[in-house]
Amino acid sequence: DDVTTTPALTVLGVLFLACASSTLAIGAGVDGGILGDVGASEPSNALSLPTWAVHVSSVTEWALAMKYVAQHGERTGNTSWKNLTLAMSPFLASGLTACTFHAFYNAPSINALVPLQALLTLLGNCGCALAAYTIASGEKTAAGDGSVALKGERAIDDGFSFALKLALWTTLASCVVKYGELYEPAADFFAQPSYSKALGIIVLPSVIWSYYALNSGENAPKLSMADVKSFGVAGTVSYVIIELAFWALALPIAIGWYKVAEGTWLDLSNTADKAKLLGAGAVFINVVRLFVPLRLAAALALAPYVSRVLADTNNDET
Repeated sequence: DDVTTTPALTVLGVLFLACASSTLAIGAGVDGGILGDVGASEPSNALSLPTWAVHVSSVTEWALAMKYVAQHGERTGNTSWKNLTLAMSPFLASGLTACTFHAFYNAPSINALVPLQALLTLLGNCGCALAAYTIASGEKTAAGDGSVALKGERAIDDGFSFALKLALWTTLASCVVKYGELYEPAADFFAQPSYSKALGIIVLPSVIWSYYALNSGENAPKLSMADVKSFGVAGTVSYVIIELAFWALALPIAIGWYKVAEGTWLDLSNTADKAKLLGAGAVFINVVRLFVPLRLAAALALAPYVSRVLADTNNDET
């Protein structure tokens, strides 16, 4: 865009100074008793307010980047950019996994969140690499110099007001997370850590925001099975491939997760394990349902390539 923008370092500087000054002041006030005994009941391993601000700011900025990347795809006419938004979602879930573990004060009973975060980071790395390839393959240039014509208004916020709003959000959200969980009913919720609670905190925001980021633009399609079927045979094949890949990953992950969480492999001959399987199975089914929009988006992203392969195959046969 041929517009004047505030230098990125200036925006980052304002954000850093505003967050640091506000969180340090509030944290010092709580520690000094100026704001009462709000922090008296915190465990010794609780994160400081500035540390929470770093976590909240990182997750927030990543979430905004997902939205901006998808909208950039609409402006360039290269919808492959949305593949990158989709590929960024495991990183968002990874960040939320770390925050969730800290919110439960790093409880040993949910230590499996640590390898889960590593796995999500690995999936994000692989996904972003594949998305970058699809972007490069589908990029359409408007001129021989490699420039790309942009349509519509810029989606990215800019300037001091954006930095201050982000700083305000970061400070308030950090205070809510750190001090809000010390009061009922949040105190009772976080005093009893469980994987069902943790997965709910991780999966729900990740799926909801990813779906919103992919569908927040003016021309964003509303994903449904009808969109997949519109590609005919290629759409059906794409959906089958995505479903097979999803379940090929989901089932081993679920079984491995059970091993990490319980310390033993699932034994269907054991009555206690059967009871645990019923409860865990209900949670698992509800969790995978939340990924339906992402699976549809992945199938739609894959469909043009499958269609091209099928067309090439038919041409070779004729």
